[in-house]
Amino acid sequence: MTYFYINLSSFRLLCLLQFAALVSACSVNNLEDWPHDLPAVESFVAAYDADPVNQQHQELGVYLYWVTAFYQGNIAYPTGWNDVERIILQETGDEEDEDFSEKLLDVGISIASEWSKDNPIRKIDNRMLSMWASILQIALADEKHRQAVDLIAEDIDALFSGDVDAANLNDSHYESLLGLELFGGF
Repeated sequence: MTYFYINLSSFRLLCLLQFAALVSACSVNNLEDWPHDLPAVESFVAAYDADPVNQQHQELGVYLYWVTAFYQGNIAYPTGWNDVERIILQETGDEEDEDFSEKLLDVGISIASEWSKDNPIRKIDNRMLSMWASILQIALADEKHRQAVDLIAEDIDALFSGDVDAANLNDSHYESLLGLELFGGF
């Protein structure tokens, strides 16, 4: 017989994280308390309602918790999409460009709507999220942030339509199309 041993401090941390996620998920169930710095909750409720498979695996409150985590960050990922968006707009002076701001907003909604689903169901995973954040930061330094946002938006559409496999959305894909060196051969 195999036994699984876990030390007490790890167990406490695991319990604390689960409790925090549960409390946060319950608090998000009150849609009137939706954070003002996030896109309208209705777009995420519509995305949730449009996926009956995910509904069988994940309650709306849990889904909305992950939407807020995407935008505001959490313990594991303290930098959220709001931070990424703010940095891009401030450092480029593109805050006044409504078309670009809207494109960035739409990309965030597309990513959050999919990434927030239950892990086995979602088409956008943590690897892609991290890669896209890195691409946007590096593209920002090379003044290719607009191209990067357009390419990521196109790739998300292709991923959702089944025209591209998630495995093909990798560093080399973006390096070649944007002319960037992402991770220097790592």
